[in-house]
Amino acid sequence: MLDTSQQTPQPTQAVEHINGHYKKLLDMTILPMMVSDLAQGVILYINNAAAKMLQICPKDAVGLPVTRFWAAPEKRKHFVAELQHSNKVHDFETELKSTNAINKNVSISATLVELGESVAIASTLRDITAQKMADDALKKSEEKYFELYNLMRLMADTAPDMIWAKDTDNKYLFANKAICDDLLKCTHTHAPHGKTDIYFAKRERERGHIHTFGEKCINSDDVVKSTRESARFLEDGYIRGKYIMLDVNKAPMFDLEGNVIGTVGTGRNVTQEKKEQEKRQLAEKRYRLLAENVRDVIWTMNESLEFDYVTPSIKEATGFTPEEFVNAPIGSLFPRKSHYFFPAFTRHYKSIIRQHLARNKQQYWEFEMNHKDGSSFWIETVTSAIFDEKNRFRGVIGVSRDVTSRVETQKELERAKEQALAASTAKSEFLANMSHEIRTPMNGILGMLQLLSNTNLDQAQVDYVTTASHSGSNLLQLITDILDFSKIEAGKVELAPGCFNIKDLLQSITYSFENQIDHTNVDLRLLLSPDVPDFIIADQSRLQQILFNLIGNSVKFTHNGKIHLHVSASPAPQKDDENLTEVTFVIEDSGIGIPFHLQDQLFEPFVQADGSFRRKYSGTGLGLSIVKRLVELMGGTVELRSKEKSGTTIVFSIIAQRSITDRSPSPPQHQSLEECFSNTSIMVVEDERINAMVITGMLRNLGCSVSLAQNGCEAIRLLEHESFDCILMDIQMPEMDGVETAAKIRGLKTENAEVIPIIAVTAHAMKGDREKFLEAGMDEYLTKPVDTKALSQTLQKVLCEAHSSQ
Repeated sequence: MLDTSQQTPQPTQAVEHINGHYKKLLDMTILPMMVSDLAQGVILYINNAAAKMLQICPKDAVGLPVTRFWAAPEKRKHFVAELQHSNKVHDFETELKSTNAINKNVSISATLVELGESVAIASTLRDITAQKMADDALKKSEEKYFELYNLMRLMADTAPDMIWAKDTDNKYLFANKAICDDLLKCTHTHAPHGKTDIYFAKRERERGHIHTFGEKCINSDDVVKSTRESARFLEDGYIRGKYIMLDVNKAPMFDLEGNVIGTVGTGRNVTQEKKEQEKRQLAEKRYRLLAENVRDVIWTMNESLEFDYVTPSIKEATGFTPEEFVNAPIGSLFPRKSHYFFPAFTRHYKSIIRQHLARNKQQYWEFEMNHKDGSSFWIETVTSAIFDEKNRFRGVIGVSRDVTSRVETQKELERAKEQALAASTAKSEFLANMSHEIRTPMNGILGMLQLLSNTNLDQAQVDYVTTASHSGSNLLQLITDILDFSKIEAGKVELAPGCFNIKDLLQSITYSFENQIDHTNVDLRLLLSPDVPDFIIADQSRLQQILFNLIGNSVKFTHNGKIHLHVSASPAPQKDDENLTEVTFVIEDSGIGIPFHLQDQLFEPFVQADGSFRRKYSGTGLGLSIVKRLVELMGGTVELRSKEKSGTTIVFSIIAQRSITDRSPSPPQHQSLEECFSNTSIMVVEDERINAMVITGMLRNLGCSVSLAQNGCEAIRLLEHESFDCILMDIQMPEMDGVETAAKIRGLKTENAEVIPIIAVTAHAMKGDREKFLEAGMDEYLTKPVDTKALSQTLQKVLCEAHSSQ
């Protein structure tokens, strides 16, 4: 080991020392050389070859740090450490960077030398960049080769077919997994390389197996080599006692000079296909035997869509023999009214041929055919296109049967359906007429009672009027229930969702029952959960109808204790819309309860807990049935829990949409009732005397001036000479009904005829009536019997809207 602790010379001293001994010799050598100080790591000398490698002038390089030329300075530390340990280093590979920033792969051999009183590193540099690139390219090429080989091996092993290669002695050079597993019965750990088929045949027999495959088809390799052409063979034999047949393709392998160096081959196991072929042949015989004995008619057409085969059953169906049917002109087989069929049939299958649609979708046809005796009968036919193994159209096959009896039955059913629809229409018309005919006299009864209640009556008379009004209202509710049930049964009820304040609605409904209970004995209470939103979007009127019905039942049957309405809300189950909520209502009372055996029946129509002649409570038995149907229409469910003499709890839910604010249109800023009705002139168009008396009496009580027209024609004549602020129009009238009259009024040239408010006042209360009347040009709609409060609210709305628009 050299003593590396000696004093380090200055670069100029070292160069002078080298100048005196070696410089001329070193400068002339073509081997790049460099001398650097061990301690300071600066360049003491660099010859011309090394300077050229580093792209620097030799004089400029002297005194520079050696690390300036190392691409990885940390690597130089390992170089110096190894040098200090062994005094010399051979072929240390690293990257040096030249002054033009180009890195070169360099192999450095160095030794420690004494240079005067100091220790220096004498290095020779060898540019191995090209060698390194060649090594990398070779490595990549080898990696790519192995990747390609592995890919080909993987592809070959994945293929279900057998793949192999043999040399000229018929020894295996390559065998994929399929041939190893199925034919040679060896694993890849015992690869067949260098072995022949004879070897595996003998090995299998030595193991006690029956094996003949290798011996039986051995000559096929020699055939390919001798002919120097590829060939196809069908080879078979036994492998471990199991028969196998291969469809084999073999081809010769050639070297670059055209010499045969072996063979390659592929084999596909067609044993099952051979068995299937034999099965098909047997099946064809069976099918023909079946076709010739089946009652349905089976037939085929050729590519030209001409009959070429028909089963003997055609004679029973049409009277024609198979030969007569096949040779008969197509047009003679169909009556005139079925002449559309064959052109449609032809277009269908010609489009398949034209578009090369190799599909076997069945097509159904139904048409009439001629019998040989001149009669006609109905045929049902199922057809399919026939394609060969190359997906070429080869014709059509069809199965036909006589369906005359079914067609006649179907026609009878269609006639019965038409009669049922007519009956349903008649039923709807009957319900509409019944609604009108019942509501018309009810309007007179309830209207007169309302007018009577506004006169001077003593207490007994007030009680009589109140009782009569209550009875009339009960009768009207009965009519409404029957009509509602009929509409639900006919599927003619549609929801009308809108945005409303549910809390206000619930408070209003609860308050409406306050006067119907004895507060000293019954506690009526509304309990709202904090999670109930202020506004929801649902059908307000139907929800109100449900709650009135259920709370009304509780009020009717509860004389002591409580009637509580609990309302809560939660996210709708199994719904994608986050805005949907399930609102749950619980009506709990301590009334008379319901016997257990009747609870499952109460939601059925016309069922009551007590249906005897001695029953205490009245009703139709339709209320809960209507409730159940409406709840289901609103996406919810209803459940009843009750114990006789201990009260009843009814739980129902609806699916609604949450709304942050009220989306309903803001009501107009109405004037006071007196301002709206002062100096108001109203024409009432009503042909029925009592109804006219009721409505005019109500209007006069409100302070209006009233003119009466008994039909539409009279109303038109009045409008030609007088002006009115509003018209109350009956719908069903002789000579000219209300819809026709409204249309005539809108077409008049008189002042304000186009904008005068028209309110339909009618006993028509079926689905679609309101929309029909509004579409006819009317502004509002009132149903009979007319309530004074509803009349004043409707008048106030249309009159104030008319004033605000002027």
